Amino acid sequence: MRLLGLWLGAAFYWMGQLMLPAGRPGRALARAFLAQALWFDPHNHRARGYLDYLLGVRQTERGEPEEGLRLLKRAAKALPEDSAVALDAGVAMTMGGEYAAAVTALTRLLSEHWLRVRGERQLWFALAWSHVRLGQYPQALKTAQEAAAASVGTVQLRLVTLLAGGALAGEMDTAAIAGLLRTTPGLIASILEFTEQLATAGQPALADQLVAVLPADVQRRGLQLVAASAMNRGAPQAARWALDQQAARGEDARYLVLKSELHLQEGDLPGALAAAEQAAEKSQGRDAAAQEQWGEVLLLMGREEEAFPHFVEALGHGSLSALAGGVVAMRLLEQGKPDGAKQVFRVSRTGAELGCAWAHAATAWIQADNDEVGESLELAERAWAELLGLPAWAAQPATRRRLLTLLQGIVKRLEETARQREKDEWAARAAKLRRKLEGALRDED
Repeated sequence: MRLLGLWLGAAFYWMGQLMLPAGRPGRALARAFLAQALWFDPHNHRARGYLDYLLGVRQTERGEPEEGLRLLKRAAKALPEDSAVALDAGVAMTMGGEYAAAVTALTRLLSEHWLRVRGERQLWFALAWSHVRLGQYPQALKTAQEAAAASVGTVQLRLVTLLAGGALAGEMDTAAIAGLLRTTPGLIASILEFTEQLATAGQPALADQLVAVLPADVQRRGLQLVAASAMNRGAPQAARWALDQQAARGEDARYLVLKSELHLQEGDLPGALAAAEQAAEKSQGRDAAAQEQWGEVLLLMGREEEAFPHFVEALGHGSLSALAGGVVAMRLLEQGKPDGAKQVFRVSRTGAELGCAWAHAATAWIQADNDEVGESLELAERAWAELLGLPAWAAQPATRRRLLTLLQGIVKRLEETARQREKDEWAARAAKLRRKLEGALRDED
């Protein structure tokens, strides 16, 4: 029976291999065949590697690059001799911002499989762009020259040459970059990434030159994207530069929301509140982001009662904020309205640590009401982990104490239920988390 399983596993593996080159439909069949191969032979590491590869490609195409990168890296490790797998993994590293790892992987790929991969345009651009993003401008220029010698020339590599050369010279060839943009508007995203990099590195004059190259109707939105990205990375200098540049082009509600967020991250709660109020006023109260920001500032100031209606307004305008959803759902649960709280999470919600902590706490309560002890406990543990990871500006005492108290009540209830059911593992986990929460609350005093 064991031999039959191995034979069937090998047969399905080779059927999957035959389908790999057959485009998207072929990849779908290959995934099915490889999964079947693993069912018959779970130890077939090559089948596992190629299945990881195909799943990674699919996740990347679906807009889930982090999961795609994880699978592609695992596939490349399992199948080091397959240049196609290594290429896609290296390119995914560049897309995922793992530039140093991408340089290592793609340089090795060129060294070991030169004849197979030298004509791959995406390889050369990914390698050159990784050098640029690492600030390795001479290496980026060298890579572009090597690509040209291999008869690979693309508009993206031309952009790399202009950006790296401009950074080294201290002046951008704006006319040439503008010419590239006229023929290939898709280069805007790369230019904005590099603009943020220059601003972060303390080279605002070069960043100014790149912004001026962008079409006038793109500049404002582009600067907002740079500011938001810089704040997400913890680069307030670059965010401040981008917002100052936009202010010179006119202030809108989005600008004021970002200005409020920057004030928050800098610890200026009154400034953050004033900017959030101005954003809501400018949008006549109809902008979800402005209402979310107003609510968040009030919440961090310990004024939850005032924050609540702004979060309700944000949800009414279609907000997918985890923070707005978590705060509103928690209030509904406290009011004995579980159906309304469940309705809040009918859609997927996203956010940073603070928002995820509130959303996880609220869904933990909902699951506890549904008598799903294991799921509720897991959500409570995730909420605790998010609380531990709060940046300093978001760990305001009043909000932190409020969440700790809510979680403590939920976990006590879960511990009691687990003991009544004689679920010792759940009870032990709940007791451990309860003690951590109690300790954190004591530290708050």
